[in-house]
Amino acid sequence: MRGELLPGATDCLDHVFLLYGYMYKYMDRTCRQGGFSIILASLKAMSGGHPHEGASHAHQEATDPAVLAHDVATRLAAVGQRLTATRRAIVEALAAADRPLSIPEILSAGAGLAQSSVYRNLAVLERAGVVARVVTMDEWARFELSEELTGHHHHLVCSKCGAVDDVRIPDDVEADLDRALEILAVRAGFQLQHHRLDLVGVCGACR
Repeated sequence: MRGELLPGATDCLDHVFLLYGYMYKYMDRTCRQGGFSIILASLKAMSGGHPHEGASHAHQEATDPAVLAHDVATRLAAVGQRLTATRRAIVEALAAADRPLSIPEILSAGAGLAQSSVYRNLAVLERAGVVARVVTMDEWARFELSEELTGHHHHLVCSKCGAVDDVRIPDDVEADLDRALEILAVRAGFQLQHHRLDLVGVCGACR
């Protein structure tokens, strides 16, 4: 039956709810100080900006442009594509941003880019695993470099303006969450590959 708890999953769910409760209380407290932008800064400070020993997700620092270009070219070659000037400009625009960008924002960031060309090349970059699409609350999807290139993170999504911010939670909490979700997946006969967490609310600019 849809929504029915798996046998023996109650303890695991309690653990997940405790983790989310911890995250919610922290974010709610920080949100009262000024909105999503403050949450983002505080959580980055809380995690220290560096990977902890034994963390289940890599929190990578900014990638060297030459290394990034090589990785992108390799991924494109795997699907029979090349790193063209337009694709390089899109990747550079996303790499320079501190959050996912809409297509109008990509066009503004990349000089000389045409909208039709950006649409076509984003599709190729998505297929190659270079770019990931972030579905938001407005008419524009956002795009960012894939986690394999930038590191694991989650999103703060504004339900009014559709703005999206990247956010990372402390690695020890992330690891506990992974373990709890893996137990649920195994009991459901589901092979867990990764998880995504989008926090939907109202950003500081819209409050």
